[in-house]
Amino acid sequence: MCPITGHSAPYSRYLSAQQGFMIPSQSTISDRLLTDGDPLWGETITRLSWVEQRWSGAGAAVWRGGPAGRCVRPDGSVDRFQTERFRGELAYWLRELKSPGAGGFAERFDGWQAERRDALRLALTEAEGGPVPDLDAWTARCDVIELGGGPRPFVALGTWRSAVMIDPLVEGYRSSGILDDRGSFVPIASGAERLPLPARCCDLVVCDNMLDHVNDPAEVCCEVSRVLRPGGLLWLLVDVGAPVDEMHPHQIHEELLHAMLSPIGMERVFVRETGRPSHPMAHGQLRAMYKRQAERRESSTESNDPPSRYEAGGRQ
Repeated sequence: MCPITGHSAPYSRYLSAQQGFMIPSQSTISDRLLTDGDPLWGETITRLSWVEQRWSGAGAAVWRGGPAGRCVRPDGSVDRFQTERFRGELAYWLRELKSPGAGGFAERFDGWQAERRDALRLALTEAEGGPVPDLDAWTARCDVIELGGGPRPFVALGTWRSAVMIDPLVEGYRSSGILDDRGSFVPIASGAERLPLPARCCDLVVCDNMLDHVNDPAEVCCEVSRVLRPGGLLWLLVDVGAPVDEMHPHQIHEELLHAMLSPIGMERVFVRETGRPSHPMAHGQLRAMYKRQAERRESSTESNDPPSRYEAGGRQ
């Protein structure tokens, strides 16, 4: 159940949010199936329906072992569907980071992360109506959580007050020797739909190219709102227009993102689409920043929630 809205089936809510927002070819999938018999669309809708049927416990299974490991649920049973998905993801990272000539990829990836720090500075400047003179000083005051950071997460760069990286493949990265050991972040093996963290525990959540990978984007958004302090920020990057497949079961775009976040107290303060996606078949990358609003009570206009350290301390 979504802790913010109380919905018992967030994935169904996500599918409802898609209607009227998705590009025409996806908003009329059923019609195309009936009239065209397109096998690609048939495969897409079958996959989405199957994932929806498997909603119970989604996000709970994590990877155990190295490259030949398995995806295991809390009760010890093996999730065969997630095992195949995660094995493919782990194989991708091993190929890119450990194959001959992989050092070049690692250097390029670090370059992308540095560019994303510059993008974060720009988003903060526009969101707050003034420049952030010292990003390192800003991050040093932040408790940050990165969701789906992979073996080379954003939080490995820079200095943070505290940093946590959530990814169901943490054990696979570590066992394979590809988990970035720079920085002082704490890696935790977990899905993003069920964060093993208390409410209002952080000032910044980073979702870098991960929201289109998860089982239930709406539930992830609810968890983001839950763990952020009032005034805390969500910094999100996601490819736009990439095809739906096993590793990318959703297409996320600006209107859908806003439809999932706005009803749960998240205010959009920055949005921009660039022409430099991560996925080779995407046409762009969406960068957005949302701020968690204070919860208002009927008897008072003031919130009892502790403010974000960022909001309380100002930019400095």
